[in-house]
Amino acid sequence: MKKNNLKLELYKLGELPGDWAPEADKADWDKAAAELETSDKEILEKYKPADMAAMIAKKAAQADKTNTTVIDSEKSERIIPFSRKFNTRYLIPAAAAAALILAVLLPMTMRNRDESPLELTRVKGVEVPQLKVYRQSGNDSEVLNSDSMASNFDLLQLTYRVSGPTFGMIISVDGRGVVTKHFPEDGDQSPRLTTGGEQYLPFAYELDDAPLFETFYLITSDRPFSTEEVMDLTASAAREREAILDIPLLYRKNEKGFSGKFEQYAVPIRKDGENE
Repeated sequence: MKKNNLKLELYKLGELPGDWAPEADKADWDKAAAELETSDKEILEKYKPADMAAMIAKKAAQADKTNTTVIDSEKSERIIPFSRKFNTRYLIPAAAAAALILAVLLPMTMRNRDESPLELTRVKGVEVPQLKVYRQSGNDSEVLNSDSMASNFDLLQLTYRVSGPTFGMIISVDGRGVVTKHFPEDGDQSPRLTTGGEQYLPFAYELDDAPLFETFYLITSDRPFSTEEVMDLTASAAREREAILDIPLLYRKNEKGFSGKFEQYAVPIRKDGENE
């Protein structure tokens, strides 16, 4: 999968947009899609869903607390200043669904318009939703956080945990400014998130060769919101290639009539290598 992985994955699923026409002839793309399908099957065979689920649950129970932050709170308490920009970029091999490897996540946010420390905030008296990123490591799994370094082709799994009526979506932004929607798969409106413990997305993800970083976002609200609008606003802001974006601020500026609670929880992960 040396080409654009996202295009190839969409081509394999028959979901490639009309303006993303294959760059080579159909035979070449059919061959590449068949190779991708074979690779996905090998991954699922190597990492049995039941084995990985047990391993992930064990690791999650042992995981230490990571930096967690929330933004967009009118009544919030400042906690630790968080410095530095972070990085990582990844892609979606859809069929690699249950073969997963993971890592902890951290609710967080930003104001980082320069290299100055990032201030983190937490809402008082509110149980903070969680987003976690796990990575396969040999026969084990590990939780990724802001101190982690990821590499091309790492396999990742995302999970979330919320309490009470919450609507939301999960996206990521990479070092090239590319925005990827991971949840929900379909629809323009944010779905109601499932409560009752850690929820696993039904796909594993493979990092591609985008440089610098991949930042994962769990965006939540107490009422439905437009996922496509969030994607468009994030894509525009992502051109600045900042490690953490203030997506709730962008949304409120654009939707001045939106009166609901709107927050984000971000996991910035650094990416090794000098890829461009």
